Amino acid sequence: MKTYMKTLLAGLAILAPLSAPALAETLRWSASGDVISYDPNAQVDSFTQSVQHMVFDPLVRRNKDLKLEPALATSWEIVEPNRWRFKLRQRVKFHEGQPFNADDVVATIQRQIDPGARNRENLSAVTGVEKVDDYTVDLILRGAYPLLLNDLAAIYIMSKPWMEEHDALKPGNTATGVVTYASAHANGTGPFKLKSYEPDARSVFEVNKDWWDKPQHNLTEVEFRPIASDATRVAALLSGEVDMIVPVPLQDVDRIRAGCI
Repeated sequence: MKTYMKTLLAGLAILAPLSAPALAETLRWSASGDVISYDPNAQVDSFTQSVQHMVFDPLVRRNKDLKLEPALATSWEIVEPNRWRFKLRQRVKFHEGQPFNADDVVATIQRQIDPGARNRENLSAVTGVEKVDDYTVDLILRGAYPLLLNDLAAIYIMSKPWMEEHDALKPGNTATGVVTYASAHANGTGPFKLKSYEPDARSVFEVNKDWWDKPQHNLTEVEFRPIASDATRVAALLSGEVDMIVPVPLQDVDRIRAGCI
């Protein structure tokens, strides 16, 4: 499930494209549920994580073939059975301009394994993190653990200065009702910036022109609207109000296909 949801947005175009022109720069899409929180540690919802991945980068990620590859970490090695060392990508900036470095990784991992984090079990093998230099960090494990990279692909790196500024070094938690500034705001290094967020109504993203990687799209903006009703969601697609929807109700597949002709 986690692997599938991590590639959801990359594959949305095959689900139900209808009215988006070939050169469209704004993508409008809808799903049956909303993002629960933009705090990466506040929830365990895989759909929410897939949307957050537009804004945040992990240390390692999965490519279009679902193979693990470098992201904010450029390389890694097992120094000891319970110690993995990661070399970090340089000249990367967060959306609000803060430079990315080892301090951000340390703060993020500490936040992730905090007892108050809703999704702390996503990195259950890690017991600590140490800064080696400005662009090198060590992750300390309970013991030998071959699946660490798989787990790290779902851990999104946050800015330490930004968390300090907004009193968000400690994680939010949707299960216990803990809300932080990060619940409705986001500052990542990913391909899109969170421009605005209206819970249960709309999220708007704008392209991050300073992203460290090469975009594989022609978008300048993405608008996401949660529409719980299947009938209303399909009607929005057929009328051109949105460009794609997920999921597609099985009973409406033929009607949507006919609308594409």
